[in-house]
Amino acid sequence: MPERRELDAEFVEKVEKFKIMPIDKAYILLTASGLKPASLIDFRIRPEDANEAAQAFGTEQDFDDVVSTIKQADLPFGLRGRSVIKNSYYGDHESEFILIGRGDQELENLQGAMQFVAPYFEGGKKPVMDLEMIGEMRNNPKFNQYNNELGLALGFPPSAVEAYVGGNGREKLDKSTLPEHIQKGDAIAFCAFALSKDNWEEELKQAQTYADFIKSASPVIYQEIVGANKEE
Repeated sequence: MPERRELDAEFVEKVEKFKIMPIDKAYILLTASGLKPASLIDFRIRPEDANEAAQAFGTEQDFDDVVSTIKQADLPFGLRGRSVIKNSYYGDHESEFILIGRGDQELENLQGAMQFVAPYFEGGKKPVMDLEMIGEMRNNPKFNQYNNELGLALGFPPSAVEAYVGGNGREKLDKSTLPEHIQKGDAIAFCAFALSKDNWEEELKQAQTYADFIKSASPVIYQEIVGANKEE
């Protein structure tokens, strides 16, 4: 088990106020605590014509606040670069990934996995992530390798990663087939990774560990995540 680090109360309070998805807030705390090796935070820039669903979008100042807080917490981090997201449920918008690691090696592992998308950002490009580009990425023969490396760098259970990419004959479980009490439980709310048909109970234990930690570290973020899951 990695060494657990205590979270500063002021740091937690700042993360609670970030204009990002609640699960990303949780992942920042989990990475800062040492429970999660690395995280990929999707910061979405709020467009002027954003609809009401875009509540987790932020301004340029909000983005600067997130980066500044991560830097002050002495967390290794990097930026992937801006992209334009088209045909989104939230409307067209810009997005930037913030890569953070609990240590330098973990950040390096994540950055290595993200080399798959690096060509799209060469020369300061701002790629347009539309259906055509997503299809191009999925047709790349290295796409499965990218997802495998990315999942492992993010600390997802190896068996879950295998199920997602179809490795070692593992099959992905349809989460909607799980018992209702599990679908509405806090573990599944913190389970942003795929589950395998043959090892899903063990994989969910990791998500439960995440849920238990966030419930203690930040009841505010915990309720944002679990409350949203129960409303679906």
